[in-house]
Amino acid sequence: MPPKVQFSKEQILDTAFELVADAGMAALSVRALAKRLGSSVAPIYVNFKNTGELMAALERKIIDVVWRYSTREYCTHGFFNIGIGQLLFVRDYPRLYHDLVIRHPGDKGYGVSEQMVDIMVADILLEGLSREQCRALLEKMAIQTSGLSLAIAREEPALSLERALGIMEETANQLIFAEKQGYGSAQIKRICIDGVD
Repeated sequence: MPPKVQFSKEQILDTAFELVADAGMAALSVRALAKRLGSSVAPIYVNFKNTGELMAALERKIIDVVWRYSTREYCTHGFFNIGIGQLLFVRDYPRLYHDLVIRHPGDKGYGVSEQMVDIMVADILLEGLSREQCRALLEKMAIQTSGLSLAIAREEPALSLERALGIMEETANQLIFAEKQGYGSAQIKRICIDGVD
């Protein structure tokens, strides 16, 4: 009788990640994962108590991958690296982006946003901005970058990755300038809500 095939937790998670990256989150089941591993379901249940534990571990792995993309040094400014990382993640994993952001929106927690604000506070480009201003800037850029990400995920022919990166950089510079000059949505909000003086 041949020896039982053994897989580590990491091997199982890597294979689960590949499966959902290729076929989407809905394709993940213990049987589909076992088939992809070329084994029975036993090695999966040896490493994970149940499907919920497997899904939680996979979600952490996905967050780790996104975090690595967003914290890699593409340029000298951490703030830009966050956006560049998101666009590159979307280019490399459009199906995952679709499933995580479009089908299941909402921050899962994990303190990722606050860690990104930490990066921004340390960025010389944002020198002089308070933590609150950096948080507001991150929120504005996240909204803008989400639109670019959606276009990349949908493989819009008019938007190459290079063009998306250029748009992101231009918008970021405009938002940084506006934040440093004290311009913000408050003026527009006053006009829209309170009426023009």
